[in-house]
Amino acid sequence: MSYEIDSKTYDKLYAKYLRGDRTKEMVELAGSLKGKRVLDLCCGGGRLSREVLKRGIKSVCAVDESLTMIDPIDEPINKFCMTVDEALSNLTSTFNAIFCQQGINYWFTPEHAEKIKRALAPKGVFIFNTFHKKPSTVPRVKHYYYERTGLNYIEVSWLVKDMVKHVQIAEGMDPHFTEFRWISPEEFNKAFSKEGFKITLKSDGVTDIYICRKI
Repeated sequence: MSYEIDSKTYDKLYAKYLRGDRTKEMVELAGSLKGKRVLDLCCGGGRLSREVLKRGIKSVCAVDESLTMIDPIDEPINKFCMTVDEALSNLTSTFNAIFCQQGINYWFTPEHAEKIKRALAPKGVFIFNTFHKKPSTVPRVKHYYYERTGLNYIEVSWLVKDMVKHVQIAEGMDPHFTEFRWISPEEFNKAFSKEGFKITLKSDGVTDIYICRKI
C-alpha cells in the first residue's frame, strides 16, 4: 500500500534511495541485453527502463499501477498502468530480463516465483533488490541531511505483524506513508529454488540484490 504520489515528488522525497549507481549495477548484473526484451516491474518514473535503453535492447515494457508515477515516461519505452499480477498474466511476450527495483516487498508472494518463471524466456533472468534485516516492532526514527537535495529528512519505520509501516518526511513537503511486507531471505530462496532458478546473491550493507536465472 502507498498513497498516490507523482514521480517528481517521489524522487525528491526518496532521493537517498534512488542512487543512479544502484540502477546501473542491477542492469549490468543481467549481462548483455543487446537485442533482448526487458520488463521493468514497479518502474516508478522509469529510471531503470531508461538505463536499459542504453544497452541496445529490442524492447522494454515499464509497468506501474500508479498513473501519476508513469506519466512522464515517453517512447520508445512501452508503459503500462497495471498491477504486477496483471502484467505477468496479460503481457503475452516472454522476456529475457525482468527487473524490480525498490518494489518487490509491495507485491511478492511465493506463488509469484512460478509466474515470473512463465514470463521469462529460456535462460532469462529476474533481478530485484530488497532488505535483509527484519525491522523492529519499536518505531525507529532516523534524521539526516541529504546534500543532493539540500533538505533535512526524517524517517519513521516499524513492524506490525509482517507489515512494515514507513513514514517519509522532508522539510517543506507533505509526509508520505507506505506499507509493505517483510519478506525474509529464507522465503525468497525457498520460492525461487522450488521453481528451479539458479540464485546468486549480492549484498551491500543492508541491501540484497537477487539474480534469479531460469535454467
